[in-house]
Amino acid sequence: MSRDALVIGINTYSYERLTHLTAPAQDAEALSEALRRNRHSLTRLRRI
Repeated sequence: MSRDALVIGINTYSYERLTHLTAPAQDAEALSEALRRNRHSLTRLRRI
């Protein structure tokens, strides 16, 4: 069975209810690293 995930980190939000997010791109990197450590294969796309 395939297990897929899409992880997106955007540092600039124009949505007032998300002002508490201080480093979402870094959070996305940390989540990606956790997936990689658990032997998930990853394809990284930056600034698309």
